[in-house]
Amino acid sequence: MPSQFWGDSILTATHLINRMPSRGESVSETRPPLTFDCLDVAVFESTLCLISTPSPNTEGHLNSKGDTELQTIGNTHLLKEAKSKFNETLISEALKESEPVIVSTLETNLDWPLHQFDIKNVFLNGELEEEVFMMLPPRFYKEEEETRVCKLKKSLYGLKQSPRAWFDRFAKVIKNPGYQQGQSDHTMLFKQSNDGRMTILIVYVDNIILIGDDTGEVERLKKVLATEFEVKDLGQMRYFQGMEVARSRKGISISQRKPDIAFAISVVSQYMHSPKESHLEVMYKILKYLKGSPGRGLFFKKSDSKKVEIYTDADWAGSADDRRSTTGYCTYVWGNLVTWRSKKQSVVARNSAETEFKAVAQGMCEGLWLQKLLEELNITIEPPIKLYCYNKAAISISHNPIQHDKTKHIEVDRHFIKEKIEKGIICMTYIPTREQLADIFTKGLQKSSFEDFICKLDMINI
Repeated sequence: MPSQFWGDSILTATHLINRMPSRGESVSETRPPLTFDCLDVAVFESTLCLISTPSPNTEGHLNSKGDTELQTIGNTHLLKEAKSKFNETLISEALKESEPVIVSTLETNLDWPLHQFDIKNVFLNGELEEEVFMMLPPRFYKEEEETRVCKLKKSLYGLKQSPRAWFDRFAKVIKNPGYQQGQSDHTMLFKQSNDGRMTILIVYVDNIILIGDDTGEVERLKKVLATEFEVKDLGQMRYFQGMEVARSRKGISISQRKPDIAFAISVVSQYMHSPKESHLEVMYKILKYLKGSPGRGLFFKKSDSKKVEIYTDADWAGSADDRRSTTGYCTYVWGNLVTWRSKKQSVVARNSAETEFKAVAQGMCEGLWLQKLLEELNITIEPPIKLYCYNKAAISISHNPIQHDKTKHIEVDRHFIKEKIEKGIICMTYIPTREQLADIFTKGLQKSSFEDFICKLDMINI
């Protein structure tokens, strides 16, 4: 085959593998065995019906022309709209990108071994709660058999309920040995032994990260997974969803995590619906920058500090198109950068204090989520959480309980921030602009300032 057709061949093969019946519904000669004998389609009083031969009453779900449910009335199956449960999904792909970075921080500071596993054909392990039927693939049936359908015995890639069915099965298996499901992230499961040792498991579709200081429990969990699923032990985590991990005596370096281009990507992504030549030129500049620093990544080092720190900043009316402001924040756990964000605010701010206040509220939410996550894992942090903001007006409003017309429109954020400060959970601290690390997430900077902030973010060239 000519080389120019290999790409299309691979895409076609992948599509067929994902769409063909599973091994639980294997092909027999010219067509698969059909457990539901559907003979014809008829219309009674404008109602679409499936007429079947006498067989045990069956209720199911036909995933063909949209989502529809089969309801048995004698040997006539009326088609009606599916219940909402058929559309329920659980995408463990919604795993926060920060969690692999957080466990890397734990590995560095606590010297916990970090393992990685891969489970083959994850969706085929899911158990369907309802009967699901699918149309036969093209060229898989004779013309007179066009109305026949296949009954699925396993969940397949492409079904809306497949991710939920797989994760429910996985969680059921893992919870039997005593693991708990995290409340801050439901794709995280953990177990604490009687002597205080911890084992943490994070699921990302078919990839699993396992970390902890209980080596005995880690080995037992490996055996449980190998018994229930087809598991491949990948050893120490080196590659995870495009993230490359390198270890040394000094610490851990992670590439493919680029906080230095977060603001640039945030800006150009706003024009994806109607890009122009100027936007393409900006993308070329970003790619040129990445090509010039291929080995640059985050470095995680051991630290004596057990604090959670937040840096928040905002660029008031920075967008020339609609004069909306840009929020930027980054958080540190035990001295290492774990989360960051650059995002345009949803409304126009009338003054700089307002836009800074919104940035403080968003950064505070991220810090509280990190605190809850670490508390679930029984990992101690030094209270309070420190939040650094360079806008003195925003700091004054946060501490001052007086309400006036200038703060009515941000009343919810004000009360939220004030409550956390009064409880001693958050401590707001003034920081000069030149030391505000979140400044790199809100605006373009001069080269000298940009390089200075990159060093402060612990980004090194490995």
